Amino acid sequence: MFAGLEVIESHANVTTYKRTYEEEHDCMGDGATSKCARNGNGLTQKDLDELATIRTYATGATRDTDAGKLKYEGFFSPSVLRRRAEYMNKHRLQTDGELRRPDNWQLGIAKDDYADSLVRHSVEFWLRHRDEDVTPDKPSDPQDMEEVICAIMFNCEGYLHEILKAKKEKRGEVRYDLTNDAYEAEWSKP
Repeated sequence: MFAGLEVIESHANVTTYKRTYEEEHDCMGDGATSKCARNGNGLTQKDLDELATIRTYATGATRDTDAGKLKYEGFFSPSVLRRRAEYMNKHRLQTDGELRRPDNWQLGIAKDDYADSLVRHSVEFWLRHRDEDVTPDKPSDPQDMEEVICAIMFNCEGYLHEILKAKKEKRGEVRYDLTNDAYEAEWSKP
């Protein structure tokens, strides 16, 4: 065992250790008044504890823990993201026959338009969920429900995008220029 480390978890080929501050940093007292807390750029003892936790692999490689980090791999489904991308790609073709850029929606769409479309598609989802005819002259197809769900997701994402964009603009943050000519040549690829 390593001096100054205590095992807090072990599974597969990974062992997670926590450094003991008394040995590693000569910390004394409680977290609020300890030498570590004062010298740790304002970090609390809890912050220092989290930073001091490391993973050691059977190979000897080490890495900090993923505590407090976003877990995209677990939060999202790659098959749902792929289906959404298929939906978005299908709807790039405009009624005038032109192909719109994949990020066209990020240029800005009124939140009211997103809301109207969201409500319309939500009602369609509700009808389909209850096995009611949405279009009486057209038989329902399971693919239709996927399209409706993707439309709902698009409208929610677009609305949220506008909220986040406004927050960034209010803070004066520069955002990616979607009118960049270098990108313009790439967007027309299907």
